[in-house]
Amino acid sequence: RCFGREKFDVLVATEVLEHVADWKRAITNFKNVLKPDGIIIITTRSKGFGYHGWPFDFWRYEIPDIERIFSDFTIEAAEKDPTMPGVFVRARKPRNFSWTPSVTKVRSTLK
Repeated sequence: RCFGREKFDVLVATEVLEHVADWKRAITNFKNVLKPDGIIIITTRSKGFGYHGWPFDFWRYEIPDIERIFSDFTIEAAEKDPTMPGVFVRARKPRNFSWTPSVTKVRSTLK
């Protein structure tokens, strides 16, 4: 289903990103459907979190990965999960947002 550009004020993705094979495309879509000044909230797993492959489990993200992926947003919070390996991020899309290819330079890791 296609929602179109700049349709949502808030996007929440919890424990999703590590399960998406083409995470770059997912992030591109997340950024595009979010309205200017909109908020994105993501939680995802980091190195050290066990493989949980149903249906799939591809990636692990660290705070530097998240900071690079959202370098074109204003990161309001980027924190480690205090109870298990993972990352929380809250970022705001700038009003003058324009897509940059920086997302392709991230080296997220498989388990």
